[in-house]
Amino acid sequence: VPASTQVFLQHDKAVNGSVITISSTDGRLVKRINPTPNSMETSIDVSALKAGLYFVKFDDGAGNVESMKLVKK
Repeated sequence: VPASTQVFLQHDKAVNGSVITISSTDGRLVKRINPTPNSMETSIDVSALKAGLYFVKFDDGAGNVESMKLVKK
């Protein structure tokens, strides 16, 4: 997913305990977001991130994790 300032992440239905994390390629946590409960899309401000590759994970709080790559331009 190429991005410059804003990313809209579509995910499974969020519940209390769901979390979205963005990590750099060296494993450093750079952003953590608690999505709105019952939402299926979350807007993420990535304007402060440096250009490069990041890993985005959506954890639904019940052990199910979705992972994807994010390229910040």
